Amino acid sequence: MKKNLLSVAVTAAIMVPSMPAFAQDDTKAVEEVFVTGSRIASAVADTPRPVTTVSVEDMQLSGADNAADFLRNSAYNTLGSYQGQSGTAYGSAHLISLKGLGADRTAVMINGRRVPGNPWTGTSAVDISTIPMAAIDRIEILTDSASAVYGADAIGGVVNIIMKKNWEGAEISAGSSSPTRDNADGSNFSFTAGAASDRGSIVFSAEYLKKSTIFDRDRDYSSPLIKGNSSSGGLPVDGSSDLQGINGGGNSAFATDFSEALGVIGPCDSAGLTPVADPFGVPGEGCGYAYANFSAQSRGYERRSTFLSGEYQINDDHTLFFENRFTNKEDAGRFAPAIGGFFFSEDSPYNDLGQDALLYHRFVAHGTRDDRGISNEFDTTFGFKGSLLNDSINYEVYARDYRFNAADYGDNYVLTSVIEELVAAGEYNPVDPFDPANEEAIAASKASLSRDISTHYEGYGVTLNGTLDQFSLSGGAIGWAAGWETAREAYADKYDSYREAGNVLGSAGNSASASRSRDAFFAEAQLPVLENLTTNIAARYDSYSDVGSEFSPMLSVRYQPHDMVTLRASVGEGFKAPNLTDMYSPYSQGFLQTPDYARCEALELDKCPASQMEVFTGGNENLAPEEASSWNIGVVLAPIDSLTLSADWWNVKLDGAVKALDLDDLLLIESTGSLPNGVYVNRAPSVDGVPGPITRCEGTGLSAPDCGIVNVYANIAETDVEGIDFKANWILDTAIGGFEANLIWSHLRKYNEVLPVLGLKEQAGTQEFPENKVNFALRYNRDNLTLAYNYTWLAETESDYDGVFPSWQGHDVSAVYTAPFGTEFSLGIRNLTDEDPTIESATGWNANTSGVSMALSPIEGRVYTGTIRHRF
Repeated sequence: MKKNLLSVAVTAAIMVPSMPAFAQDDTKAVEEVFVTGSRIASAVADTPRPVTTVSVEDMQLSGADNAADFLRNSAYNTLGSYQGQSGTAYGSAHLISLKGLGADRTAVMINGRRVPGNPWTGTSAVDISTIPMAAIDRIEILTDSASAVYGADAIGGVVNIIMKKNWEGAEISAGSSSPTRDNADGSNFSFTAGAASDRGSIVFSAEYLKKSTIFDRDRDYSSPLIKGNSSSGGLPVDGSSDLQGINGGGNSAFATDFSEALGVIGPCDSAGLTPVADPFGVPGEGCGYAYANFSAQSRGYERRSTFLSGEYQINDDHTLFFENRFTNKEDAGRFAPAIGGFFFSEDSPYNDLGQDALLYHRFVAHGTRDDRGISNEFDTTFGFKGSLLNDSINYEVYARDYRFNAADYGDNYVLTSVIEELVAAGEYNPVDPFDPANEEAIAASKASLSRDISTHYEGYGVTLNGTLDQFSLSGGAIGWAAGWETAREAYADKYDSYREAGNVLGSAGNSASASRSRDAFFAEAQLPVLENLTTNIAARYDSYSDVGSEFSPMLSVRYQPHDMVTLRASVGEGFKAPNLTDMYSPYSQGFLQTPDYARCEALELDKCPASQMEVFTGGNENLAPEEASSWNIGVVLAPIDSLTLSADWWNVKLDGAVKALDLDDLLLIESTGSLPNGVYVNRAPSVDGVPGPITRCEGTGLSAPDCGIVNVYANIAETDVEGIDFKANWILDTAIGGFEANLIWSHLRKYNEVLPVLGLKEQAGTQEFPENKVNFALRYNRDNLTLAYNYTWLAETESDYDGVFPSWQGHDVSAVYTAPFGTEFSLGIRNLTDEDPTIESATGWNANTSGVSMALSPIEGRVYTGTIRHRF
């Protein structure tokens, strides 16, 4: 929707009526409070936006020991999201992606203030696993775009985590989780205390949480396995479903142009080595390696968190408040021993091939690559709130300081330049890595790596709100809110000098640093035009120091034609500022094999051969903000007092979505002359109308972007996402106890992406885009006993590898008993039927598919849980 059309709609809405409360499906509260999606206090039932409230009891009864796991399994996280995986730069972060639009397009807030992005990801995505569950009172999930209220990153919606406040007493809790499969054990301990008086209150919470690492060998679906011999030579084929947890990177020699596999170097029948056909997809024979004997699937962690909040009433009109959150997190992951591809000279005493070659060798004697990280997160807010002008205006003024510092260390990596020299000189024997004569060479070529990350965020804000009693409409007084925010963010990611020089086998990375500042002004009006019709109008202006300014308007309407029927609708525009890393990361060099389509077409070749190209990835300072338009149409029905139903039909469109192209796609687009801004393909001069070869930087004295392929992030995609969310809540009180049932069904109608030249790609129902996800919860209460059952179902998707990711379903059960002396005992079973994750049917669990499986479904298997909690 264009801005001029929306402006007309907003103007028209001011002249139309609005409405009061109806006990909607999301909560039964009737007092006026601040509800996620608006800065105007109102009864929760009056909100025209789809807001779902999750209590801490809901999370505990699900068996989850942290908020991140509960939210990841929510139907609103339909397309899944990242959970701590070993072998990625994101570490042990746990993210949430509302509407499947990306974790960096979901705003995560604590007490209504947005949490800065986690620097492990280098984006605005937030690691929810750092937030102590013991300090949480409830979570409000807004499944409507909200840039007009909260600014960038709220395109997919908002997760607002409300912490405990005015909480009195003390509570201590200890729990554990134990799977029936190896590893994935967990333990947790928490303590919370609070006090309140006529003048103020204070709450303190401390929590410890530990999760152990899951290794690939711990699960049947990912442990090393040769399933069959399908090649003509009787060897299992690398990259096929013949092999699980094994690839061609053992000790395989290749032609220098990577056109064929020349065979096996040395013995290939021990230390995890096994002969394979077509190593890395290159015709011939080679030596494979069972990497899954050593690699970790998840990244285990220990987390220590505290939360402190307090208020002190200075007088009847002014209150001082303070919040502090601290998290210390240590995590660890593991890779198999380093694998390296390096030049293997014909003159090497260990080369009996009779020609120069590329040797892909597994450095098993160097040991497994072990990574460990440590991070500290400090988040402090200080401010005043109260009333002005004889209680006619409410205000809040705050200052915030957020700091995140982290370091990551890696052992047993291999220096490329050193090992190449040692092999050429005959001082390292790749035929027998465990040869005692290799000890000095191993010590000389082994490297320890480091990475230091930090974010510093400073924010200040003022919010005013109240009612215009002198301008009352038919439905009541006009509510309003307005305010200003300013913030500055600085980000730094420093890699060790080895990786910056591209001198490490099996690992790469370049340092990056950047900063930006922004100012924002926002306003909102609630117009109760009639007793049964309310209109909300919001607008926000954001100005960034590096990407310019954006204006985001929104209109929402709530209409209650009957006590049993409530209609709601919203339309708005939003934006997403580019991540700092997408703009300012330096170029990183790589070499990839792909056909040169432009030359092949000009030469009229029937078959376009692949060739190795020098490719540079990194940031693009020419990025502009993504622009979004959205709408939501919903209905809430209450046919009887005990039953509430709601359905919301929604759509979000992104224009100029930031994306890095696949290399094949990039070259197809280049052949039409339609490369996006900041992306380059540098060629030698054309001859007789035939485009010249793609140049290289190495040995030319040139540097990117003047040579090679520069494939950086660009504003290239148009995304159109549409779905329906259905909710049902049923409550029944009987002589034998109380029953409650809740159903959430999220249906993805379409997820379309349009790229220049390549055209439309319909993704709903494919790969990581399941069309349906369902949560069903059934609860029974009687006296001091609560029984709960939770069911999750995820639809099947078609994979990119001629198979499917099967549908997945999980059953969780739990029981909570509160003893007469106040102690609460909880027992539960997560994944009662011990389901595997959804696993691609054609190729199985491998590097190309396991990330999808882990994003969509749990990996722990059946887990028994137990918790003891006592309130003093």
